[in-house]
Amino acid sequence: MKQQSKWSAAALALVCGLVASSSAQAQTIGLSGVDASTTTGYAGWLTANFASGSSVGSAGTAGIEVQASSAGGYGYTYFDLGSGATTINPNSTQVTLTFTVNGTASAYNWLGVPLTLNDGTGTGTYGGIYSGSGNPGNQAGAVWNGNTASLTWALNPAEITAIQGGSDVVYGFNTGVDPAGVPANYDITFNSLTFSPATVVPEPATMSLFGLSAAGLLALRRRK
Repeated sequence: MKQQSKWSAAALALVCGLVASSSAQAQTIGLSGVDASTTTGYAGWLTANFASGSSVGSAGTAGIEVQASSAGGYGYTYFDLGSGATTINPNSTQVTLTFTVNGTASAYNWLGVPLTLNDGTGTGTYGGIYSGSGNPGNQAGAVWNGNTASLTWALNPAEITAIQGGSDVVYGFNTGVDPAGVPANYDITFNSLTFSPATVVPEPATMSLFGLSAAGLLALRRRK
């Protein structure tokens, strides 16, 4: 009975370890709660969109919605996370910006979205990834899923070093839209910013691994 309890405890410790490992891998900062008073919209965007601090675009996703104020208008905005300033998980080596097109995604053939992080190291600037939902020539790091795009950059060495120290905080970030080939009055909702390691184990794979490991533990217990 004691031996069975020992193996049960081992199995429980295993699942707890796997779940903790999985949950620590990706760290997402949602933009739906960003304070409008700390958000600055520059030329090219209708700043009235920031009045509520967040919105739900026609595609149904929450975040901060931006719209061109003129045909082909380049826009750039600083998002201050305020009380949402977050300490970055020390295992993070890349950052992903997710946004949603409110309208016909296939019409967004080519656009650039740059990113500048404001954290404990100062600022880390990442060039715009040019991509489009209907463009087979998307640059590396761009993934489209229907109306939603995810753009991923590898963090620079200085930021990775600071993050690995365990106390690097992201306070805000700049991003923009370079409308190389999009509708004249584009409409985009920025949804989230996610920090993660370069290789993330998908949740189903993690659970499968747990199942195999637990089965192995039970088999060993029976042999005892």
